[in-house]
Amino acid sequence: SEPLQACPFMETEILDTIATSQTPPATTAAHRRMRRLETMMLIRAYEERLVELQRGGAPGTCTSVGQEASAVGVVDALDARDRILTNHRSAA
Repeated sequence: SEPLQACPFMETEILDTIATSQTPPATTAAHRRMRRLETMMLIRAYEERLVELQRGGAPGTCTSVGQEASAVGVVDALDARDRILTNHRSAA
């Protein structure tokens, strides 16, 4: 995989967490549930940081706080043949 590139909104520790979370596939149902929970918590931490930066004068953003499980569940169900097309909804 390609190395993660920093963007103005990503704190180094968040990038490091994402980069080091490339663990082997989960082997038990409990392990898979724990990985999904960790991913949801990472998404929440990232978006809460975006909100903090917005208060400090960074450009606005629409968060998906409270919707983390949807993203994690969808991506968890994908396999190598699936493709994702993302979209951005501007609130401006």
